[in-house]
Amino acid sequence: MTSPEWPPNWAAISGREPAGPVAIFDLDGVLSDASHRQHFLRADPADWDGFGALAPLDPPIPAGREQCERWRADHVVVIVTARPLGMREVTLAWLDEHGIEPDLVAFRASGDFRPSPDMKRDELERIRSFGGDVRIVFDDEMGNVEMYRRAGVEVVYVHSGYYDDETSA
Repeated sequence: MTSPEWPPNWAAISGREPAGPVAIFDLDGVLSDASHRQHFLRADPADWDGFGALAPLDPPIPAGREQCERWRADHVVVIVTARPLGMREVTLAWLDEHGIEPDLVAFRASGDFRPSPDMKRDELERIRSFGGDVRIVFDDEMGNVEMYRRAGVEVVYVHSGYYDDETSA
């Protein structure tokens, strides 16, 4: 289900609009464990196709799933992911398979190759434009964490280990 006025890179799951209290979760490194595919990003050049192809094999991160369930009780839960829109079906199937129930997933729009903090800042502003009062964010990339903090949002940094060697998605 997608509201006609919503951005095309949004996937509505529950029908709850991103208005009122909102909790944002990153996907890779917060809800899904993508450590088994990080080597694709260390190649020169990075192998984004290989990285994405193995996403369905990611195990869920139990602590992330628990936080998502906890916040969903009284917040609209939005996943803001740097995964490209082309991974929509694979991602939604993965969420369903692992019992993770966000209200909305915001993907990287087709053709958007900007750094993650720039893309996620725009999604934060879109959520706010729909009346979303973003109360908390869970993210594993320090660039994103810093951006959200500058935007006045409380952030829980989740250490995934992915960025310890400066590899960034």
